[in-house]
Amino acid sequence: ATRNLAGSGKTLTYSWRQVAGPRGTFSNPYSARTSFTAPSFAIGTEERSYVFELTVDVTPPGDRSEPVYFQVNQQTATPTGTTTGTTATATLVRLFLDGVAASEHTTLIGGAARFTALAIPATARDGGQLILQQVDASGNPLSPAVVLRSNVLFFSTVGPTSVASTSDGPLILSVTLRGQTVAAVWSQVGTAPRALGSPLAASGGGGGCRAAAPRGPAGASDLPTILLLLLPLLAIRARRRDEFSR
Repeated sequence: ATRNLAGSGKTLTYSWRQVAGPRGTFSNPYSARTSFTAPSFAIGTEERSYVFELTVDVTPPGDRSEPVYFQVNQQTATPTGTTTGTTATATLVRLFLDGVAASEHTTLIGGAARFTALAIPATARDGGQLILQQVDASGNPLSPAVVLRSNVLFFSTVGPTSVASTSDGPLILSVTLRGQTVAAVWSQVGTAPRALGSPLAASGGGGGCRAAAPRGPAGASDLPTILLLLLPLLAIRARRRDEFSR
């Protein structure tokens, strides 16, 4: 559905999208107000968490708003006549950039973690490692370290200004995010811990490409895929050097 702004000649178009949690359905994903039907939820099962994204297009000139994220938690009642034997411990997580804390710590719910203040330094470099780690109540990494996700940052003039990760691997961002503090969403996070520096299956956080962890002594079979991921960034850098040399 669209909405006309009186006297302006402009039209607003709304778009809702589910980015985390068990898959459900929207009654109308293109309306300013919509409803969401979650999948069946048995009594006594654990809490579920859903994250939704809303964007608004303005026509003309064809601009799109920054996405706004909403998190909804769903709970059920404990069945009559049963008691809870133990209290589940919340999984606290935090983002670290090249070993330095880059966000507040938050609770991982239903495989999703939402951060309100991810600080990206003005000196952030291509190839910087952004790690999602489990932390204690004070925000300090557990010992031994429990790594839940690893992303490698790349900055591009055409990169997205919203920060969201759904898997390990390259995470392409807009160069305008350097020196900014932004909101971020990490979804589809598994809870199986990994050691720092362990081989990771890398998938395109921003483009859907995938480069598997090395197989064999040198991982030669993965080299063409990795080069394909880097070609757009190399082209951007070459173009910028050519502009400066003129």
